[in-house]
Amino acid sequence: MNDIAHHAHRLAGARVALETASASASKVRAEADALEARLGDAQAKHASALADLRAGALSEVTAGARMAAAHADAQDLRELIAAVQPGIEEAERVRDRAALAVRDAERVVARAEQEVAMAELDARIRHIEATLCSAIAARFRLGCEHENSPYGHTLARHWRPSEPLRRAIVEFAVPGTSGTHGTVTSAATTTG
Repeated sequence: MNDIAHHAHRLAGARVALETASASASKVRAEADALEARLGDAQAKHASALADLRAGALSEVTAGARMAAAHADAQDLRELIAAVQPGIEEAERVRDRAALAVRDAERVVARAEQEVAMAELDARIRHIEATLCSAIAARFRLGCEHENSPYGHTLARHWRPSEPLRRAIVEFAVPGTSGTHGTVTSAATTTG
C-alpha cells in the first residue's frame, strides 16, 4: 500500500472513530438532558402542589405528600445528573481527541499528496532541464559551425537564458515572483 493510500486509510479510520465518539457523546448528553427535563418536571410538580396548597385546592396532607414525593424525585434526579456528569465530560474529551486525530490525519494526507506532486514536478523539471540542455548543446554546435570564428566557441555568443531563468539559476529567485520573498504575482500585475 503506498503512503497516500496508507494515510487515507488511517484518515478513514479516524473519521469513523470521530463519528462513533460523536454519537456516544450525543447519546450521553441526551440522557443527561432527559434527566434535566425530568428534574424540571419534578420541580414543576413541587411548585404546583405548593401553589394548590396556597390556593386551598389541596389539603395540607395531600399537598405535603405531593411536595415530598416531588422533592425526593428532584433529589434523586440531581444525584443521577451529578453521577453522569463525569461520563459526559469523558465522552466530550474522547470526541475532541477523535476530532484532533481527524485533523492530524487530514494534514498527513495533504502532506503526502504534496510530496507526490512535488516529486512529479521534480521529474518534470529534470526532463525539461535535460531537453533544454540538449537543445542548448545542439544550438551551440550549429552556431559554431555557422560562424567558424575563434570567438564563436563561447556559449554566450549563441544562447543566453531568459531573464527569469537566469535569475532562477544565478540568484535563486523563484520565476514569476517579485522581490525576494517568493510571493507569486498575478499575470495581471506582471503584464499590465
